[in-house]
Amino acid sequence: MRRESSTNAFALVLAGGKGERLMPLVRELYGVEVPKQFCQLVGCKTLIEHALERAALTVGIENVHVLLSAAHMRFSERVTGSLPPRSVIVQPADRGTGVALLYALMKLAIAAPDASVVVFPADHYVSDEALFARQVRVALELVEGRPEFIVMMGIVPDRVESGYGWIEPGEHIGSDWGSARYVKRFWEKPPREKALELFERGALWNSFVFAGRVVTMLSQIMVASPSTYVIFQEIREKLYTARERAAVAEAYAAVRPLNFSADVLERHGMNLVTIPVHGVEWSDLGEPSRVRAILSRQRSHTVAS
Repeated sequence: MRRESSTNAFALVLAGGKGERLMPLVRELYGVEVPKQFCQLVGCKTLIEHALERAALTVGIENVHVLLSAAHMRFSERVTGSLPPRSVIVQPADRGTGVALLYALMKLAIAAPDASVVVFPADHYVSDEALFARQVRVALELVEGRPEFIVMMGIVPDRVESGYGWIEPGEHIGSDWGSARYVKRFWEKPPREKALELFERGALWNSFVFAGRVVTMLSQIMVASPSTYVIFQEIREKLYTARERAAVAEAYAAVRPLNFSADVLERHGMNLVTIPVHGVEWSDLGEPSRVRAILSRQRSHTVAS
């Protein structure tokens, strides 16, 4: 199932993490150590394949890019074989989501400088891919109308959860944009008492699915970490050339880790907006207990049917 592409909207699937917290469960299920994004944990495909599917439903498969780590390329042949080479971005090491995004966004800025992009982590469970994609497209429409915004997809919680990040919504941005509201504050994995308070106040889980103009996201990173930005700006002319691999390896060796959520959006974020997701069961599969909970619900569903 594919959507016709819009040349001005791209998707970036982040699949470069190590998945260390889930490795014990992966070893239990598969008997080997494989990063979780390349495993079939829930559903009929691997996590990265599900992520690519929801990205393709949002912008069209020809506008989907995926970011991988060099250490994981032996696991990714099944994925990369279906994508054009320019759509596969390989980072030489893991320096956090901030550095991964900076590298990928700089490449997109060369290929499509006026583009919008939506970011999808590769380790999520989404119960209804098509419905979720339709709601993410609303975020892209908002970005087209208000290019200064970065729009976060907030999950309407069904329980108190201290293991997730939370988004505390502020004022509505205007009657023309439905339920979209400014982000008042982020709360990263708050204690249970605070999570209960946030739940009762109508706060949302932070899905880390977000949309924005490429140049807007780059500007946020530049403000948050000028030194990191400069290191990559200096190699910009080498991207998409034979010199890219060596230049990027040097850049990664020179930078310190940067987390896009904690170090960029939470500390230096500007013009952040959130849209609540409705009618979709969602989970960040970072913990074995979350995977087991979804599998248990799916088994119960099958038995009941």
